[in-house]
Amino acid sequence: MGSVIARPRYSSRANRLRNCRGAIVLELLLALPIWLIGLLAIVEFGELVTRLQQVALASRVGAELASETAALSTTPGDPVPSAILDVIDQQMQSAGMSQCKVYLQHNVGVGAGTVTLVSGTCTVPEPPLPAPLPPGEFVRITVCAEATELTPNLLNTALFGCLDISTWHVRESTTMHYE
Repeated sequence: MGSVIARPRYSSRANRLRNCRGAIVLELLLALPIWLIGLLAIVEFGELVTRLQQVALASRVGAELASETAALSTTPGDPVPSAILDVIDQQMQSAGMSQCKVYLQHNVGVGAGTVTLVSGTCTVPEPPLPAPLPPGEFVRITVCAEATELTPNLLNTALFGCLDISTWHVRESTTMHYE
């Protein structure tokens, strides 16, 4: 009689599928936290960019009104006119935010130089001045806000304090010709 060749025993099809499923679950458990943090980052930074556009729009609306406002104060440090602040506040509140500080720079009726008017009470550091206003009569509105006003600080929690935006400040400026 011929010899019988012993073939290796394969596990049943069900056992092979169970082993594959276990590997898939393990891979999912390893990759899921990274994927979720990436998704959270995309959502949070998308929210931040959207809110930055709203701050820029508030700056444009304020600059447009400032360019049409008669008799802007020529005393440095005076408050920004309330009508301009109201328009900026209305725009910011429509996006669920509040402005922190507003700077109005102009060279209307002052000859050479620039007058800066400031309103707001928060502790946003003094913004670096953009390029000087062009010759002629121009106004520039700079709206400042804290980053935590724009988006929740979720990545700080998800990354155990590695990305904290609570100290970030946002500034958006718009310059318009005075009419």
